[in-house]
Amino acid sequence: MLKSECDFATFVQDVPFEIQYSPYDKLNSFKILIQLPKMLRQVYKEQQFLKKLVSNYGIDLIIADSRYGFYHKDVKTIFITHQITIAVPFLGVLFNRINHHFIKKFNACWVPDFEENYRALAGKLSRNTTLKNVRYIGPLSRGEAVLNDINHPEKVLYLLSGVEPQRSKLEQLIIDYHQQKPHAAILVRGLANSERTILSHNQLEVFNFCKAEQLQQFLSQCKYVVCRSGYSSIMDLVKWQKNAVLIPTPGQYEQQYLSTYLHHQHYFCTIKQQDFLAFNEQQMQGFEVPKVQQQQNFAELINQL
Repeated sequence: MLKSECDFATFVQDVPFEIQYSPYDKLNSFKILIQLPKMLRQVYKEQQFLKKLVSNYGIDLIIADSRYGFYHKDVKTIFITHQITIAVPFLGVLFNRINHHFIKKFNACWVPDFEENYRALAGKLSRNTTLKNVRYIGPLSRGEAVLNDINHPEKVLYLLSGVEPQRSKLEQLIIDYHQQKPHAAILVRGLANSERTILSHNQLEVFNFCKAEQLQQFLSQCKYVVCRSGYSSIMDLVKWQKNAVLIPTPGQYEQQYLSTYLHHQHYFCTIKQQDFLAFNEQQMQGFEVPKVQQQQNFAELINQL
């Protein structure tokens, strides 16, 4: 995906790591907890990897998207996260002490959210009371505000993302829902490297993946979006100024917190995955996407370091 969007960049093989989730929602907390030692080992591996990168490429600035091991004693480093406070069902003090311990090692922590508490998109997750290197930079998105294309009928845009098996479970629910209530819709499956396809049928257009320009075109044809409540998706929705139905990934407490918080803020309608087949568009009444300010000048922010 990155190579298709950023042809100006040099890519190197990364240190592979991915948190494993349980297919059973109630076991996810335990599943993540037992991976904590593995996560800390990953930080060490990233440190060794980074030393080679700095030496081989003459790196003079590092911007780490929630990569805890990418700090360096001789190079300016920026950590990007919306989770100053990590949402977990238990042992929150332990997880957040570890979180703050590593954030402090960076020269700056950029938080992609509004600084004002009343406008916060991430709620309590992005609020800071102790860290001194935090800077709020506003929501980040590759998209642009969308103008509706009056030459096309309004459709529903389904954007899938996230880890398996929940991605596939929601995909099947969307297909079942469309069969019960046929309507003009576009389904983007979020599979950049998959050869498995689903044929378009009965007013449902299906795409494995799409680039930013094509996505903007789809957005101009849709009346609202249905997607996960991951924070990147939320920031995109705000930048697009599109109404949405958020479906949190079962067992992922951050998404569950964000969707509940944004629902209470009357920004986005939220529905549980198991309730999706009973969804009715009338449930979206009374919600309004928050307005976004002008995006930060990143060259100016970097120069301030």
